[in-house]
Amino acid sequence: MFTSNLITISFIVMLGSIPIAEFSEKKGWKLILKFLGWIILISGLYCFLAGVWMVGDWVDPTANATSEQISEAAAYRKGGIVLLAIKFWPYILIILGSLSLFIGKTLITRKH
Repeated sequence: MFTSNLITISFIVMLGSIPIAEFSEKKGWKLILKFLGWIILISGLYCFLAGVWMVGDWVDPTANATSEQISEAAAYRKGGIVLLAIKFWPYILIILGSLSLFIGKTLITRKH
């Protein structure tokens, strides 16, 4: 049900639609804003549910790495942030999905 390809697409659409919605709001494009609200809501819901599903059986891909390998990966530019994001990926999906649910609901129900 939750494949890596669909999670990736949903995550990118969720994050990419928010700046477009802000631009549409500045321009006063109400129909596009409502449409983007639904897109943000649906992709946020998918990311939230995928994160909840992944929490139960998430295995950290860096669990079998040695401390030397992890320190080498963290030494690269922003490598530590990437390692943290990989380690806590289901929780990041849940948090950002919840935020997108709120943003999408706000865009849909807002009276213009």
